[in-house]
Amino acid sequence: MIPSRPLMDKGAQDCSVPVGGPNMHLSENDIFTTHFENGSEVTFVCDVGYASAGGARKITCTAGTWSQVSLKCESKYLHSFFAHCAGLLLGMHTCDNGMVTCEPPPQVENASPFTPQRDSYSYRNVVKYKCQKDFTLNGSSSLTCSENGHFTPDPPKCIKVICEDPNIANAHWESGARPPYGYKEFVVFRCNTGFVMEGRPGLTCTIDGQWSPKPPICKHATCLALLCNVLKSHSKNGCQHFCSPKMLRP
Repeated sequence: MIPSRPLMDKGAQDCSVPVGGPNMHLSENDIFTTHFENGSEVTFVCDVGYASAGGARKITCTAGTWSQVSLKCESKYLHSFFAHCAGLLLGMHTCDNGMVTCEPPPQVENASPFTPQRDSYSYRNVVKYKCQKDFTLNGSSSLTCSENGHFTPDPPKCIKVICEDPNIANAHWESGARPPYGYKEFVVFRCNTGFVMEGRPGLTCTIDGQWSPKPPICKHATCLALLCNVLKSHSKNGCQHFCSPKMLRP
């Protein structure tokens, strides 16, 4: 059943597009309408970045005149300020002349002093961290003074990443980095003659000090597998012609 609309007085004057208060606009249902009949209702909503501070969102057209707009839209930033600066301040933020400010974030061990250096920071100010030589940043390099008076996200850490030598039995270094192995360094190993590799030859040192993927294993090869390795070195498809995958097993 279609809901009935309010009865309109055909003899009363209609209304033009209403004008709202500061920092608000008509809702999507009303924004494209240019003519409103007597008795019509419209709804106002707060602009992006603003929140209702009270008052009715709807107004009514009566005999060519809109009822008074009582909705109040305040900045979310100011709303946050009043919420945090009402004498209940805790943590590392302060309220200075009506502005939310953040105290300087902590220095990070093994990092250069963050930039820029100030006594206090305003809302949305950004500081940046940079690790010293041979240390790797673990976390975000940028922190922002948020509306609650704290820098977000948490400060990063500067860590020294070292991956131990894989020490793959029956294999030798072929290319890439040399020890000590640091973050993101890449190295390739090959099995010695007479051995077949299970796994991937290329390894990368990750931020947790582990190799990715896991180091391969070199196992004794069968005669047929050795024949394939020799053929592969002389002919691009030689191994495929002479050996099946099962024959490649150690």
